[in-house]
Amino acid sequence: MKSAVKYLLIFLSTIFIFIKCNKVEIENSSKVLLKNESLLLTGERFKDIVFSRSDIDSSMDIPYKSISDFAPGDTQKVALSLDFYEPRKSIDTYSLRPLIIWMHGGGFEGDDKRNERETCLRFAERGYTVASINYRVNKSLSPKRINGTITLRDLHLTLYRAIQDARFAIRFSKSKAIEQRVDSNNIFFAGLSAGGVTALHVAYLEDSEIAPNVISQSTKDSLGGFDYGGAFLNATAKVKGIMVFSGSILDLAVIKPEENNIPAILLHSGIDNMLPIVCGDSVYHLLDMCSGREVHKRLKNLGVRSAFKFYDSTGTPTRFVDGATHGGVVTPGSGIYLTDDGFQFALDSLSSFFNLN
Repeated sequence: MKSAVKYLLIFLSTIFIFIKCNKVEIENSSKVLLKNESLLLTGERFKDIVFSRSDIDSSMDIPYKSISDFAPGDTQKVALSLDFYEPRKSIDTYSLRPLIIWMHGGGFEGDDKRNERETCLRFAERGYTVASINYRVNKSLSPKRINGTITLRDLHLTLYRAIQDARFAIRFSKSKAIEQRVDSNNIFFAGLSAGGVTALHVAYLEDSEIAPNVISQSTKDSLGGFDYGGAFLNATAKVKGIMVFSGSILDLAVIKPEENNIPAILLHSGIDNMLPIVCGDSVYHLLDMCSGREVHKRLKNLGVRSAFKFYDSTGTPTRFVDGATHGGVVTPGSGIYLTDDGFQFALDSLSSFFNLN
C-alpha cells in the first residue's frame, strides 16, 4: 500500500512539474508573440516584408499646407496634400513607427504623389509609415525648356519653393506624430530625381546661406524664408537621415563639417543623362550639380555616415534602375523605380545606420 502511495505521489509530482514547465514555456512563447505579434509574416522588420498588402492602410489627400502659388507675390492659394500609408494600427503593436516622407520627381515641372503608391507600399510592408507629398511645381519650366527661354532665376526659385514645402511637410508630420503613432525621432526624408535634389538641400542648406546674386534679399522677403508659413514652428525641419535616388546638389560646400550632420543613403545611375554621376552640367544646361556619389565622398571625408550604390541587380556599374538612365520606371505607370537589389540596399542601410529594431 505504501509503495502504491509512493508511486502515486511520484506520478502526480511528475505531472505537476510537466504542467509547470509547459506553463512557463507557453508564457515565454506568449511574451515573444506579444513582442512580435505585429510581424504577420516571417522576417526582420524594416528589412523584410512583414505585413501583407491587405494589412496596409492608406489615407489619401490629407491637406498639410495652403500657400500662395508659384510666382513671388502671387496671392492665389494652392492646397498641398499628402497620402499616408501605414501598417494597420489594430495589428501593429509597435507604439511608435519610423516615418519616411517621400517626394516625387518630375523635373520640378509636374508628376504627382499618387504615382509613388507602389514605392510607399513597399516600405509600409516592411513596417514603416510613409507620407507621399505633393509640392508646388513650376509648370512654366517645360515650355521654357523647350523653347530655350529658361533662366537660372527660374530654376533657383523653383528649388526654393520645393524646399519650403518639404520643410513644412516635415514639421506638419512631427505635429501629427502622436496621432499617427510616428516616432518623431526617426523621421527620414527621401525622394527621386527632383525629390532627391530637394532632399539634399533640405538636409544641408539654410536660406541664410543663399548668396544675394543667386536670390536677392528682396525676392527672399517676397517668398518668405525656408520655414515660411508660420504653422508648426515649435517643431524643426531636421530629419534623422535622407535617402536620395537620382538626386544632385548645387554646391558640395553647403555640406559643412558639423558634428550632428545628417547621414545619407544615396543611389545614382552611372550613365545618368540628366544629372551626371560627376559634378557637371545638368539637364537644364544652366546649373552645374554634383551627384550622390560626390555627396557620398564629401560626407565620408567629413566623417558623416553615408552609403552609396550605383550597381544594378546584375552587378554592372551602370544603372540602379533596370532599363533607365535616370529615375525611369521599371514598368511604365507602375511607380516601381528600384530593382529589388537597389531597394534592399536602401533598407539594409537604413536599418544598420539607425538601429530601428
